[in-house]
Amino acid sequence: MRNSITTSNKRETVEMEWINVCLLCVLLTACVGTDAPEMQYYLLRADISVPANPLQRRSLSNIELAPVRIAPYLQQPGLVLETGRDQITNARYHQWSEPLQFSLQNFLKHTITQAYGQEILTSEEVGQLQSTKPVRLEVTIDQLHGDMNGDVKLIASWTLSGDQAGAGKGPQSQYHQFQKNLALTQDGYPAMVEAEKQLLSALARSIADTLP
Repeated sequence: MRNSITTSNKRETVEMEWINVCLLCVLLTACVGTDAPEMQYYLLRADISVPANPLQRRSLSNIELAPVRIAPYLQQPGLVLETGRDQITNARYHQWSEPLQFSLQNFLKHTITQAYGQEILTSEEVGQLQSTKPVRLEVTIDQLHGDMNGDVKLIASWTLSGDQAGAGKGPQSQYHQFQKNLALTQDGYPAMVEAEKQLLSALARSIADTLP
């Protein structure tokens, strides 16, 4: 009788182990068969017109665009979505194709130039092309993200400094702020990127209006 019970217990143990192995195989198969979402990369570039004559160039301005400063939470590749009060999430599968600080510098240089009518120069270009001290333009991006209400927010500021920054003579300094929300025309990250470009273009026009 004791041998019969022992044999039965061993058989049940083997069966349970076999069932566990089968369940593990099913779980592993399900994991392997599940495809991860495809990565989507976005390029932030200004929509500017190309001159018909490749040699044509706008006249150089006396404006130096310093490296754009961005908030620390934007210094990562994922697009940012505000999910609640003081809460954000970084998109894992929707990312910028290059560092946002570089993209913003490039974007603002071209859009401010287009709105101002003269070529805005970077710090490197100023050192190479100009001997006179230019007006220094420093831009800071404090917020740039979407929210759960279907809006995109941009909060920025800029400072103009230099002898020609103000109307009077001598060293001058001007401080300006910009804040604007824009509703998405449709759902999705592509629409959010497009709205961010529109907001940044509006920022560029506001900056151009304050240049000497």
